[in-house]
Amino acid sequence: MKKFIICLLLLPLLVMAQVTLQKPLVCDEPERLIDAISNGQYEEKLSWSGNGEVTNFVLMVNEKTKTWTILEFNGKIACILGTGIDHQRIFSGPKI
Repeated sequence: MKKFIICLLLLPLLVMAQVTLQKPLVCDEPERLIDAISNGQYEEKLSWSGNGEVTNFVLMVNEKTKTWTILEFNGKIACILGTGIDHQRIFSGPKI
């Protein structure tokens, strides 16, 4: 019974801990978006890619300026999920 009461008391904290983010997305044809990031002012190159169940993801990085961009895409459209101006490699493995 004590465990049940504790769970009831903690339930509001769990509900309040959930956060929904709403942000505008920049989307375009995958080739155009990747070309703009690779050959535009950021000159980021493909560093990592992964296949999801429905969509794919790529991480583009400029090692000199430390900028990065994460894209999600399917065959028809790609969207920028996030960008940043600093990064560090947290694992050692072969460079792509």
